[in-house]
Amino acid sequence: MKILLSITLILFFCTDAQSQMKRKDSIRIANFKLDVQLMDELKEFDFQHYDYIMLRVKDSLNPLRNECTFMVNIDSCTLKYKFQMTADFEIRRMEIDQIDYYNSNDPCKEILGEITANLIEVEGYFAQSIQPFFEIDRAAFLFYGRVNGYYEISYFQDDFFSEFHSGLLYDTICGYLYTGCKR
Repeated sequence: MKILLSITLILFFCTDAQSQMKRKDSIRIANFKLDVQLMDELKEFDFQHYDYIMLRVKDSLNPLRNECTFMVNIDSCTLKYKFQMTADFEIRRMEIDQIDYYNSNDPCKEILGEITANLIEVEGYFAQSIQPFFEIDRAAFLFYGRVNGYYEISYFQDDFFSEFHSGLLYDTICGYLYTGCKR
């Protein structure tokens, strides 16, 4: 009886471990597909000379935490959308309809410049004139953008957003790109 119980427990743990490995592999493959889509978006934005900011969130255990939110100026309009991984490891694009920061009646408002103006003037962000190389796997969070032909890149770990920080970059990310911030 003890042998049968031991064999059952071993099989259970082996199956569970194999299932977890398969899940991690599925998340890794889906993250790769998401990163390819993001790189295609960034190439197009740079080719068209659009201003944009993005936040890439990466999690190797929970597929629903893998996402990338964009704000991009196209034809004097600020558009906001995100790519998000589903529970079954598919990548979907979600449009975020209206950016109603100013509660304007204007359906097409360029607010990215207003959002990033203080980052540039007060804090000195977006100062790199040459597009930086970035490592998409370097951290759990990647903030990246191009405004007026200048680039900014910042990496963060999970603990950065688990507690409140003062500063314009934290406010910008938490106010416009990421909903998981401590307030």
